This record gives sequence, C-alpha cells and structure tokens, in this order.
Amino acid sequence: MVDESYTNALQRETNDIAREKGIDIGERIALMIFENRKDDGFMPDNSYRVGCSYTPTNEPGTHREDIFNLGQGYEGVCAGNMTPWGMSLEEKV
Repeated sequence: MVDESYTNALQRETNDIAREKGIDIGERIALMIFENRKDDGFMPDNSYRVGCSYTPTNEPGTHREDIFNLGQGYEGVCAGNMTPWGMSLEEKV
C-alpha cells in the first residue's frame, strides 16, 4: 500500500528536477530520523521484549484478544522499554 501510494505520488510530478529533489529530501530526512532513533530501545528482532510478558485476564479494564484477529499478540506491553518521541512545530526539517 505504501509503495503504491509512493509510486502514484511520483507519477503525478511531471517535472523531473522537482521529483528528484523531492526524493532526495525525503531520503535525507528518513536517514536523519533513523539516525536519531537508532538507540531508542526498539529492536527489529523483538529482543526488546526480553523479560516482558503479558497474561490477559477477564478483569474490567484489561485488554482482551480481538475475536476477529486471534493470535495478534500484545505489542504495547513491551513498548515501555522504548524511548517515546515526537516532533514539535519548532523542529521543522
């Protein structure tokens, strides 16, 4: 879905120079974000989940598995091991 949207957006820009500049800026921004977030605690191999588990209950206010998406797991439980982030208006790229 993202690739399709990306391709469609590129096709709409008919000016080759503008398209290339847009791609270059987007790639540089992505690299800056990856560099900034490299030590945020997230690990693609899921090792950030070590020592972190969740056992669902039927108590009020607890998460229950979605009956339409069984086996989806509990991602947010281990997110506390990661550094949150956000961007303010002052942090314009």
